[in-house]
Amino acid sequence: MMAVIRRDARFVSGPYTGLFLVAEDDESGSIIALICDGEPGALETVADIWFADERELELGVTDGDWEVAWLPSGSLGRPK
Repeated sequence: MMAVIRRDARFVSGPYTGLFLVAEDDESGSIIALICDGEPGALETVADIWFADERELELGVTDGDWEVAWLPSGSLGRPK
């Protein structure tokens, strides 16, 4: 069984500044990233993005004027 990769972050610049990112891998190793509004523990999903793998996730959320602050895995809770 493959370990689940979970990455949590807060956007500090770019079009999602102030929002949060919760990203997890699926059975194939692809990453589904949820863009969320709200507060940690009470997040509402506002968008989702698919990435091929963890490397593509890291490149994708730091491309252009996007910047994230990575947080401890699972610290944002489960988005709705």
